[in-house]
Amino acid sequence: MYNSDLIKQGYESFCKILGKEGMYVLSRGSDIMDLKYDKINGLFLTQAMLESIIKTYGIETISDIICNKMNLRMKIIDEVDRNVSTTYKLEVYFNFEYNLYLTGTPYRNLQTDNRVFQIIYKNVLHLGDDVKVPANKNIYFIRGKMNPTRKEFMKIRGWNESMFKIEYNNIFARKDIFLDFIMDKMYIKDDSLMKKMLSEEGRIVFFVGRIENCEIVAKKLHERFGIDEDDIGIVNSSKSLKENEENKNKKFIVSTTQKIGRGYDDKHIRVIVLLEFTFARSEITQTLSRVGRVGGDLGHVVYPVDMSFTQTIDTYNKRK
Repeated sequence: MYNSDLIKQGYESFCKILGKEGMYVLSRGSDIMDLKYDKINGLFLTQAMLESIIKTYGIETISDIICNKMNLRMKIIDEVDRNVSTTYKLEVYFNFEYNLYLTGTPYRNLQTDNRVFQIIYKNVLHLGDDVKVPANKNIYFIRGKMNPTRKEFMKIRGWNESMFKIEYNNIFARKDIFLDFIMDKMYIKDDSLMKKMLSEEGRIVFFVGRIENCEIVAKKLHERFGIDEDDIGIVNSSKSLKENEENKNKKFIVSTTQKIGRGYDDKHIRVIVLLEFTFARSEITQTLSRVGRVGGDLGHVVYPVDMSFTQTIDTYNKRK
């Protein structure tokens, strides 16, 4: 699994069908050495935890515990495209009889040295290509210019893809033009879209790209648009697990995509506002899919498109 939310959802889903007996969530790396291996029927762990125990105890030891001592015969990897390195190690060093890879987006391999993994993945049987989920979201493209100063423009124009995204999102969060326009059109009036969604027990999520920008946007929502501070929750990795769980239930959520993106399934999320930019197609697909989830009502995505940089214009045209 990719994160703790997926662990929780996956564990609960399996237990509904198979029962809890022998199902274990590995939440502390050292526990792997003390478990009663013959009692384990299913082991749930994040990719990060797997990397940690491999680094601590060695890949041969962990492989022996999971495949021989626990005698687990099948592995299921959710969000298989997120961490090529971890999946690669599982393929080469672990001996599973059955393998299931789950991903809702086209696979993208950014690590060209993993040639073996590329070969394995290309020969995997694809299931579910014929499954079509009905469209359950509206997407609003709002085009404009954030009018960067010459200094800002020159600072970020020449950066590579990774640094461009970081610097751009920092500036974008501090500019007011898009947030002001969106809130004026979609929140201020009594019959506005956001207020309609809130009246139906919906939640509004603002994705802001980076942890540092969460406080900036949350402060704007409170001071400029009169939203009660108690109705605004910040969700990111700087908050405790308890704080994040509480804040996910607020009417307005300001978050980073990494923390409330992939694998997070909440039918109450009805509006997403993208106050961030990313190049990766799989990231934007996953982000847009936080609304209109199966079992939920119609969702709405507000996608501001800044026309100040050729990089953002090109990416917008590809996605459109």
